[in-house]
Amino acid sequence: MNTLAERLKHALSRNPGMTQLELAKACEVKAPSVADWMSGRTKKIEGANLLLAAKALNVNPWWLATGKGLVDGDMKTIFLDAPQKVSGGWPFTVAIDLFLSLPVDERERLDEDLTHAVERWHTKNHMKSKRAGQG
Repeated sequence: MNTLAERLKHALSRNPGMTQLELAKACEVKAPSVADWMSGRTKKIEGANLLLAAKALNVNPWWLATGKGLVDGDMKTIFLDAPQKVSGGWPFTVAIDLFLSLPVDERERLDEDLTHAVERWHTKNHMKSKRAGQG
């Protein structure tokens, strides 16, 4: 499912009896906003709207926002497309709900920055250990 509208339709189909109006109430938005989400007129939802929609639809907010990971889940299973991140739980001092309240593009930028920092650390330490072994 490539679009927000496709993911929302799928999530709604998994929740018999939930209407777009009920979703709007759960997200504390007006019904036309949800209609825009469902029609594809709105391409992404973020922050509180994303979290409230995911909670109301009982789906993983990361999946709802990006289509990545598993459909089912909660805040603790948000990165199931990268299981090594989940196995030990959320490893950061910032609360996951604060992280999730950031816009998707900002979360992706932070993830990329962290990935590069970890790769640099491993490269640097690998080189140190190679030099120590040769000395």
